This record gives sequence, C-alpha cells and structure tokens, in this order.
Amino acid sequence: LTTSQYFTPNGKYINKKGIKPTIEVKNEKEQFQKAIDYLKNQGVKDIIFMCLVAAPEGIAKLLNKHPDVAIYTAKIDQGLTKEGYIYPGLGDCGDRIFGTK
Repeated sequence: LTTSQYFTPNGKYINKKGIKPTIEVKNEKEQFQKAIDYLKNQGVKDIIFMCLVAAPEGIAKLLNKHPDVAIYTAKIDQGLTKEGYIYPGLGDCGDRIFGTK
C-alpha cells in the first residue's frame, strides 16, 4: 500500500507542501507533554500515550504531570544516558533515519 497524495482531515491538499505545526516546541524533550496539554485544552478527556521504547524517567515525568493518561509501550529500557537518550535504546533514531546529525 502506498499513498501518493496527502490531505489534512478537512481535505486541504498538502502533497509536497507540508504543514506548519499547530504548536512549535523548542525543546524536543517536551513534545509529548505539550501535545497532551494541547489535547486537554481542546477538551479531550481519554488520552492514551503509545510509544515503542520508553525510559523509566520519561514514564515518571509523564505520570507526574498527567496521571490520568494511560501509557502503552513495547519496551521499558534501563534509563537515560547523560545526553538524554534512552539506554540501551535506539540512539537518536530520527537523526539516523533522516541523516540530520
């Protein structure tokens, strides 16, 4: 299955144009927190956070701020490196995939 054209939920054609984020987050470590804050401000009640790999520190931080959010993860790794990457984890897989570093 491939998709050759992309549309927003309201039908706006964005193929090869992209979209501007609703919320720009400068600190990438706060992205999920800002997304949940945004959803709650829009009136969303039942929020589920899903990820492939998590660190205990991240789970604790999320539950501390949003104890009502359910968390599902495939794997809880040992922790974070001094740089803030999940250990042993995947490294910075976004940079690996897109070659940005």
